[in-house]
Amino acid sequence: MIHACTLPQSSIAEQKMISLLIKKEKEGFDLLYDTYSASLYLISLTITGDETMASQVLENTFIFIWNNIDAYDSSKGRFGIWLVWIVKQEAFKRTNLP
Repeated sequence: MIHACTLPQSSIAEQKMISLLIKKEKEGFDLLYDTYSASLYLISLTITGDETMASQVLENTFIFIWNNIDAYDSSKGRFGIWLVWIVKQEAFKRTNLP
């Protein structure tokens, strides 16, 4: 389990960001990237062990989030946890890990 970083807590700002993402507004993507990119990159790098691959995983993760934000369900967990699950799945896929 990865404990190397701390994800931001759920907040009104996060709810605004999610709303902007749902509306496909660039500001929402910018907020998402500014808030989570460092933490998600670190997770990706920890799993892949390769900076280039970790960057590709991060890019694919953000594309997935942009295209699938409607799949996020706050009743099933915090937004940050959903993001971690996505980046981990992408990193495992890239490294052929289960």
